[in-house]
Amino acid sequence: MNKTALKSKKKIMDVFFEKLATERIEVITISEIASEAGVSRKTFYRNYAGKLTIIKFYIQETVNKYLEDVSKENITSFQDVLTFYFSFWKSQSRYLETLQNNGLLSFMFDIQRETLLKKVPWQSFAWHTLHKDETIIDLLIIGGIWNIFLYNLNLNNAIEPEVLAQKVIDDLKVYIKYLN
Repeated sequence: MNKTALKSKKKIMDVFFEKLATERIEVITISEIASEAGVSRKTFYRNYAGKLTIIKFYIQETVNKYLEDVSKENITSFQDVLTFYFSFWKSQSRYLETLQNNGLLSFMFDIQRETLLKKVPWQSFAWHTLHKDETIIDLLIIGGIWNIFLYNLNLNNAIEPEVLAQKVIDDLKVYIKYLN
């Protein structure tokens, strides 16, 4: 995709999320989105099949950005993974709260899980090997830390990412003796 097309696609996404922050998804029209984004309906449909595909684009772009960012970090421990994950998604809180207010967070998780399961096995991260199938543990971690993040997102006094990661590690240590 060329830069101009990507710019239009992102502008449409930004306008859509601005509208979604104050209006229900059902009342937002494609014409409104296109008009406010400064593009034609034809350009809208060249980029997206509908409103849900805008959300899918945001999620895929964000998960790709997460994988790109995490690969640049010097992460050597599971606690570092957790801290980075919680920090990254905290930076997306505005979008996530908008999706949550519209009942779309399960859609978010489905696409995140699908995208991560396709891409994580091929990343050269210190915390997994490329020599065996790690799907089950990946599912446990993806779902588990996402649920912890969402729980924390909804707290009035959310726990900071570093503290939350330490709490997860401390709680896991209690259960490790039951793995034998």
